[in-house]
Amino acid sequence: MLEVAAAQDLEKTLSDVEVSMGELVSAKEFETMAAITFEFGESTVRPEDIADMVEVGFFKQGRAKAPPAGQTVPAPEEEYAVVFRDFFTCRLRMPLYHFLREVMETFNVELQHFSPNGILTLSKFAWACESYGAVPHIDTFCSYFELQRQPKKVKDADGVDCIAQFGSCAFMPRRTMPGARCEISFCQKGKWEKDWMKAWFYVRTPAASKTLGDGRVDKVYPYASMMKELKPVYKGDPSTPMSEERRVCDQAFALACRYSGGRDLVEEMVAVDYWPLGRRTDEFTIEMVQVPVFGPLEGLPFPRFRAGLPEGETKESFFDRVEVSTRRIVGKISEKEYLQRKSALGTMPRFNRVFEELGIEYNDYVIPPDVLLGLEKKKDSSKAVAAAESKKRKGGGAVKALAKKRKVEVPLETSVGSSSARSSAAESYSVDSTPLEVAKAAPAARA
Repeated sequence: MLEVAAAQDLEKTLSDVEVSMGELVSAKEFETMAAITFEFGESTVRPEDIADMVEVGFFKQGRAKAPPAGQTVPAPEEEYAVVFRDFFTCRLRMPLYHFLREVMETFNVELQHFSPNGILTLSKFAWACESYGAVPHIDTFCSYFELQRQPKKVKDADGVDCIAQFGSCAFMPRRTMPGARCEISFCQKGKWEKDWMKAWFYVRTPAASKTLGDGRVDKVYPYASMMKELKPVYKGDPSTPMSEERRVCDQAFALACRYSGGRDLVEEMVAVDYWPLGRRTDEFTIEMVQVPVFGPLEGLPFPRFRAGLPEGETKESFFDRVEVSTRRIVGKISEKEYLQRKSALGTMPRFNRVFEELGIEYNDYVIPPDVLLGLEKKKDSSKAVAAAESKKRKGGGAVKALAKKRKVEVPLETSVGSSSARSSAAESYSVDSTPLEVAKAAPAARA
């Protein structure tokens, strides 16, 4: 009960702290600060950094460019958007997938308004839906998520504190949901590198056609940055009545939340180098696989890329590389992540469908000792307080009853013994992966 209560309490705290506390703005301060700024500061990204990003596959040659030396306020050309390098760490890729455009339009935000954890949440949602057999649907996303703005305080060119019009928007589980609560267990960095907002640059975005009132067709760039003031919509309203596509997506998302934790989903994306927010040419199929003990009789959807291990890698080296890369994106397991995973998934162990396909044996996640120690101390403290309060209540009651029975006006003393909660060893769960049986295969569809 302590762990569940702690998880619920932690849900009320900020889930996307990506700057130091001195850079955050309180609600009262935000209301009184009228000044806003588009002053990003001079970018740390150089042409050679762009070349490195092309080499690792973030985008193709000619799709991005570094800002001119000395430029501190972005001035993107018509078809360009302003992005941060860590967006690509969180699985953003070019060209962009239309689901991202729908999110931007629904919540009235541009790419530069997002924080890395905002992009990561979108990636986890899209992969959860796709890998469990559905095309990501904006109405499903709006039903289970709301925008969370974290106003950031920066200095403009004159050294005046202003509200930054960039890097401030993420998403959190919606506080009111249709039907039963459904959410991906928490898993993200509490803080990115101090100067992540300095690593900004331009990417060229795809065009779209728009039919004007007089029938003419105009070319527009829905992903391009207009550098407008940040005035987001915090909650999107799903369309009614519910479409069949939305119903299928709701079911897939609910299944993902039941069996895959946030870290599981990120680890799978890393393992197959999949970027759900970018348009792709490689396809995968969905196979229903029986998962003994934990899964339903009909099996669970498994994404099958049939790619095998990368050339020159062993199962051990591949496993180690995936774990290290995942930690770079979401950090080490925190107390909040540990508690929320237990609250959302119960005894469901680590679940990596890519490792299963490759025949890689793996144990459950190793919980950092400081997390387990911190929880143990809280548990001991809670027991001690409860025991002391219980003795205090019982002692007081006994004195009052005794005094009433005797009906004499004499002072009565009761000794209240000190109590200390017994410390118990923290449990460390380690579950080996279970052999899986493959059932029938069905193709995965993506628009």
